[in-house]
Amino acid sequence: GEQRTVPITLVPTRPGVLQGAFRVPTDSFPDDDAYLFTLNVAPKLNVLIVSQQAGGRIEQRGDVYLETALLSPRHAAARGAEEKRIAEALSVQTVTFSQLTQAMLDDADVVLLSDVTLDPTRASWLRRYVETGGGLVIFAGPNVQTAQYAQQLLAPPNRADPGPTIALREAVGDPDDESRFVSITGIDLKHPVLTTFNEDKAEHFTRVRLYRYFPLAVDEPADLGDAARPDENDAVRPRALLRLADRPPVLIEQPLGRGRLLVAGFSASPLWSNLPLQPEFVPLVLRAIAHMRREAPTQAPGYVTPSRPATIAMPAAWPDAKVEVTDPRGRPHAIDIHRSGDRFVGAMLETARKGYYQVRITPNMKDAPAEVDLGFAVNLDLQAADFTPLGESDLLAALEPATATYVRGAADDPFLEGELRGKREIWRTLIWIMFAVIAAEFLLATLRPDSRTRVARPTTQPAGAIRQWATRTVQSGYRGGVVGRAMRWARRDTADKTTEGR
Repeated sequence: GEQRTVPITLVPTRPGVLQGAFRVPTDSFPDDDAYLFTLNVAPKLNVLIVSQQAGGRIEQRGDVYLETALLSPRHAAARGAEEKRIAEALSVQTVTFSQLTQAMLDDADVVLLSDVTLDPTRASWLRRYVETGGGLVIFAGPNVQTAQYAQQLLAPPNRADPGPTIALREAVGDPDDESRFVSITGIDLKHPVLTTFNEDKAEHFTRVRLYRYFPLAVDEPADLGDAARPDENDAVRPRALLRLADRPPVLIEQPLGRGRLLVAGFSASPLWSNLPLQPEFVPLVLRAIAHMRREAPTQAPGYVTPSRPATIAMPAAWPDAKVEVTDPRGRPHAIDIHRSGDRFVGAMLETARKGYYQVRITPNMKDAPAEVDLGFAVNLDLQAADFTPLGESDLLAALEPATATYVRGAADDPFLEGELRGKREIWRTLIWIMFAVIAAEFLLATLRPDSRTRVARPTTQPAGAIRQWATRTVQSGYRGGVVGRAMRWARRDTADKTTEGR
């Protein structure tokens, strides 16, 4: 009945399908001791940094600090090996907002927007990029105009029924008066971006100073609540990651379409705060990218429960793709695909067996890869499992339509002991009788005198006559039996070999 939550961070060292399992100590029900899962790891993560303009004073260029945070762990000692491995998996490109094109967004897994003044055309590109599954991280700064962001980028996708959305308030604070700073006191250590700061149990963000910032708000503050509070609508609501001492959020994540927005009310340069100069900045940016990355073009679930369909998705540009799933027994299953919105999807329906399933997609397109390998796992549905012992009526109902007899008794019941353990199979007795007959034949064949050298002495006594008759009967049966024939064949074979030797 115990329940425990442990955050685990894993940075894969190679692309492809990785199979893993969580294992717990064994108990009386061993089928749930291993929880299977798969990771479908992409080969590279393309990061696009968009800044207002190139050049200028270094303390005003957030793109320089962002690029340094992404690339420096490759060459310097980071907080751990995980940051270094994330940095080594990145491909970073930096452009100005005026250079941004639709093709750049199509190739980007994550976009970092650093202190940019929007225009309607490129803002619509960014909006479409997020709604189709991309990840956008926004760092505010002197060039950010709150009205533009509210109308062109942060507006809810459904204007008729708007949900809770992020709003940028007017900037507060004086960057020239560093004595009037505010500190970060509220940290959601359960969020994937910040779980790394919970591993060493140290105090983080205590030396961060914000001199000027944009307070963030949600149009429904009561619905935001505590970031760690479970809620049935948490998947579509904004979530505060960092808060100030007076409780306004300065870092909020919000789902938007199939993608996500991560809005920071502070700048990525040291012009408005000292955060880019603190050791928390590098892991914060790296984990934000790992969490916000665009969904892969081909997708499969990490795990499903038995008999639930496993949905497989692929780009709409692959109408002739062939999909095959191999179950844990090695049996292939052809999967039909159908268009769903801007993608093609298929489903593996035969998922009753626990284990790993391998997915192979053949796009049959000129510019697509020859094959794409994915995978998923099937686990027991422990949420719906009932471990209550079966009663008499339940057991008889489970065995229908067969007729069963329910016998009540204890483990040491003498009646059950005699009924269940006192019976023996007849085949064992017959086998031992057969071995006894063979042994008797062999014994008689070995010990009887040779009839050619023995002179029979007839007797007139009844007992002697009966003994002689029994002896002749056994000897004649022996000569016609299997053992007799084998012995005669052995003697002939020995005589033949002796003749050949001479």
